Amino acid sequence: MTKNLDKEGLRSIFKDYDLFFIDIWGVVHNGIKLHEEAIKTLKEIEKAKKIYVLLTNAPRPNNTVKIFLNNMGMNKNIQGKVYTSGEAALNYLKKNHL
Repeated sequence: MTKNLDKEGLRSIFKDYDLFFIDIWGVVHNGIKLHEEAIKTLKEIEKAKKIYVLLTNAPRPNNTVKIFLNNMGMNKNIQGKVYTSGEAALNYLKKNHL
């Protein structure tokens, strides 16, 4: 079932799921500052001991994006769940010796 979360937000379905894949750019930050409501929601997910992954299609390693988020003021334990397409590409290349 699909639900538009624009008005009600993630909190409206929070209890129904144990795993969340959350985009970073535009959802967690706007490129300049963190969206405080998104950070509050991530903290609620952590407090409820639910799993989430912060995804981005940034062509950079995870650590580069974590540093960027840290510079915006994101808590380090939230940053631990960042995964980038750049990291996925690097891992693939390392694994396959390309």
